[in-house]
Amino acid sequence: MTQHHAFSGPLLELDAARIEAGGAAGEAWTARGGERRLALVGDFRPLFRLLGADATLLSGTARLGTVPLAAAVARGVAGLAPLDPELIPDWTAERYLLETARLRGFGEPDARRAADAAIALFELYGAARMRVTQLYVAVQRVVQLAQATIGEPVCLCVEAPLSGLDAEAQVYVSAAIDRACAERRLIVSVPTLPARGAERTLVDRADWVIVERAGRIANEGTPATALSAGKRCIATVTRGGDAFLAALTKRGFAPARVIATPEVLGAVASALPAVPLQILVELHPGATPNDVFAAAVDAGAPLVELVAV
Repeated sequence: MTQHHAFSGPLLELDAARIEAGGAAGEAWTARGGERRLALVGDFRPLFRLLGADATLLSGTARLGTVPLAAAVARGVAGLAPLDPELIPDWTAERYLLETARLRGFGEPDARRAADAAIALFELYGAARMRVTQLYVAVQRVVQLAQATIGEPVCLCVEAPLSGLDAEAQVYVSAAIDRACAERRLIVSVPTLPARGAERTLVDRADWVIVERAGRIANEGTPATALSAGKRCIATVTRGGDAFLAALTKRGFAPARVIATPEVLGAVASALPAVPLQILVELHPGATPNDVFAAAVDAGAPLVELVAV
């Protein structure tokens, strides 16, 4: 049976941590924080691969509390729910949970009780006897979450749980995460930050946020500070707005449309034949307004105004 371990310190501590995953070595990451809920915004797949013992820490340190990240699952400190792992086609959800308990050292009666408890906690009664590959993706992710809770880890590490789901499915999975983490700590990732919705709520409810852009740690802090850190500007274009948004995203920005009124647009609106589009751009470290201008050129979107805010 998995042994329990005390958990102290921040949820995550990265000190010049350079991770090799899939044959590619990433940048050195340094970040530290989180008390009860930590949100990771960006591409943190190497970190989750390291948690799953499917990557290598080349240099630096990476810890969950005081435990090396690569050993946290094996030591029972963390439960890992990776994004859509390959599933065994013939196994039911119930068998997945049962086999997980056995692998974690439970004897037969205890393994059965652990699987039954996970099914009850997440109300998977209807899905338990079904082949897991036949379940809706959202239900599969809840099964992965249930699997991660077996052994009573003190922290759950959940990779992009709402990615690619519709709004209703996101609410379902979010409720399962809240249920699982009522008495546990949580590390959860969001590939991109939307302006609203369940993924935004996951981030806003965290006590600490770490933001990755273009392979580097860009910002960290509370949601209010990490998500607004850096210089910001509003770009106004007369056409090609979608292409401009795509070009900005390709350059590592997280652009957002601005709902602009004629009063806000002022003289700009009156001088143009069509209603312009305004886009809020947060300049990540190392970026300048020239990068925004270059994105507009790439997109063929006439940039008529660029104002720092």
